[in-house]
Amino acid sequence: TCLVASNGKEAVEAFEANRATVQSGESTTPIHTILMDFEMPEMNGPEASRRLREMGCTARIFGVTGNVLSEDVAVFKASGADCVLYKPINLPAIDTAWENMDRCKRS
Repeated sequence: TCLVASNGKEAVEAFEANRATVQSGESTTPIHTILMDFEMPEMNGPEASRRLREMGCTARIFGVTGNVLSEDVAVFKASGADCVLYKPINLPAIDTAWENMDRCKRS
């Protein structure tokens, strides 16, 4: 299952809704992986990642950015992203990130 959010606020709301359905028993499928864009309207990716972690989210958060600046990567990781992927991304890039997760520790 794939949930799509148009901005960081929607991503946080989607996580909350999913968690509620799992806790109530309506669903047995918690969110496992989140692809979080850096630049989004209403709430950017680092802020949404920070809020998700504060809410107890343990899903893998892969930050996604078109900026390869080390500062952007540091901001994302400090906000709770497990790993940062650079645009354009594709399925092999996501697979590689999963395979190397032990090297993509949160800072």
